[in-house]
Amino acid sequence: EIAKAKGIIHVCDSTFATPYLCRPLDHGVDLTIQSLTKYYDGLNIGLGGALVSRNKELYERTKLVQNMHGNIMTPMTAFGILQSMKTMGLRIRQQSSSAMAIATFLESHPRCSRVMYPGLASHPQKELADRQHRDGLHGGMMFFDVDGDPVKLMDNIRRPWTLCENLGASESIITACAVMTHANMLKEDREAIGITDGFIRISVGIEDPADLIRSLDEALNSL
Repeated sequence: EIAKAKGIIHVCDSTFATPYLCRPLDHGVDLTIQSLTKYYDGLNIGLGGALVSRNKELYERTKLVQNMHGNIMTPMTAFGILQSMKTMGLRIRQQSSSAMAIATFLESHPRCSRVMYPGLASHPQKELADRQHRDGLHGGMMFFDVDGDPVKLMDNIRRPWTLCENLGASESIITACAVMTHANMLKEDREAIGITDGFIRISVGIEDPADLIRSLDEALNSL
């Protein structure tokens, strides 16, 4: 409503939710961005993106830019993502269920000072998430602040967790953002956007949640 009142195009990156959980166009958004590299592909193989527009005018404007820059996906990449998309709904349901179990575990662990997952009652926007997310599912992404050395946590984490900077894959991925994805930022700038030294990002995969929790518990208890 604010954007429309000012004549501003409202763009939403809905990569974390995917259209399976939330459809921003239904909530008045003009353009939705999706990273196909993440949940659509789900296998850490394909590289791509999608832009979905509300009307033909916006579509033609963005299509012109794509044509000018030549941002065209290779046929084999497109084929692979189309194939993996067939299981996206099943994957997201499993990831959401496992993420809720993991978030509940982390919230009770003494080494975790803060856990942010929209499915938790403690999340400040839980009511909004319940309204906008489908079927009471809240996806596989979360973060927590660890009370201890995040590098030691990364050293001690075991399978089935994978240590890398991607997200949305079938594998469960854990990332210490201060020393990985945001390592090139000044400490004060990083902390200004909420990424503390102990900020740990989790992308929950489709493995057995009991195995994931057991590995997390062992790594946290080693700190």
